Amino acid sequence: MNKSIAPDMKKHLFVRDYVENKIRSGDLKPGDRLPTESALMRNLKVSRTPVRQALMELARDGWIYRIRGSGSYVKRVATNSSIDIYAILYSNQRGIEKDIIHGMRRAVGQHPSGNIHLVLKKPGKDTSELIDVINQLPKPAEGGLVVIPIVSNSRPLNRLLGASLRKLADNRFTVVQLDRCVPEYDGHFVTSNHQQGASKMVEYLISMGHKRIGCVYEHPENTSIRDRLQGVKTAFLNRDMTINNALHLDIPVDQVAARASEVLRWISDNRITALFCCESELAREVYLVLEQAGIRVPADISLCSFDDHAFAGIKDGFLTAVIQKLEDLGHYAIEIILNGHGQETSGPIKMTLEPELAIRSSVARIASD
Repeated sequence: MNKSIAPDMKKHLFVRDYVENKIRSGDLKPGDRLPTESALMRNLKVSRTPVRQALMELARDGWIYRIRGSGSYVKRVATNSSIDIYAILYSNQRGIEKDIIHGMRRAVGQHPSGNIHLVLKKPGKDTSELIDVINQLPKPAEGGLVVIPIVSNSRPLNRLLGASLRKLADNRFTVVQLDRCVPEYDGHFVTSNHQQGASKMVEYLISMGHKRIGCVYEHPENTSIRDRLQGVKTAFLNRDMTINNALHLDIPVDQVAARASEVLRWISDNRITALFCCESELAREVYLVLEQAGIRVPADISLCSFDDHAFAGIKDGFLTAVIQKLEDLGHYAIEIILNGHGQETSGPIKMTLEPELAIRSSVARIASD
């Protein structure tokens, strides 16, 4: 493409004019991904600075919006028609919904249209019930679905769930998976870097002298838990340490108290000095078991977790944890829906947010062998 800049036109205005005309003409439609900064530099024969300035101005004036690590997208113009967004989160009280919902409502509040309805739906207790809920959703002209999928051990059930989500997406009802994905459905998702978060936590435990690190988890069929378990393995491999599967305990959170003697025996038999729980609900239940047995944290054993919301009101500011940016997860999921993404034009957005490590007092340093 041969483009020439008028002598009296600043370069960033030239870039802005080019992109704005593409949007006005319909060459770039709502939800379409803009060319990358490098492509704009190459095609328009300008440097990176005017490209970035132009994109910043276009975002400021409501033409586009930018997603970190994904690119720039054409924004949907304000509309008077109703937009219904359904949110299907967790089937039980896990404590993180309020932060996700707060992020969703923040995104709705920042949108120029005031006619957006955020409708919370209960998912049911398993994959089959979630499929029924999805298939019974009304199909308004505009809207979408934010869902934390209940992934099954059964591939046929997962295929049915994927088919239900795909049917919605094929009707331009934008679907965004949150936190985890159905392997049988390739669509938009917003998640945390579960693998990196877990890896950083275990590497921190190792740096504190711990080698006998027990990992407690449930639902390894979920992609988020699977990634966290992979992060644990990665941390050991990075330190050239042997991976001992005996130090892994798969136990449902609602069975920890009833199987307390089994949990305590597993800790004792394996000489575990630190526990990493893949969910804060498990960390809470394990902590209560330890407390009942007179085992002190962190004097006798260290404890940490992925997330810390289940410790709210029990021991605030105590649990060392990987902290997800839950509000941002909800916010970006709504942005994807409100800005008119269609997979046929821009392909699915796969967005990963980096969690943070919160170092607190539940982990103690021990002497290395």
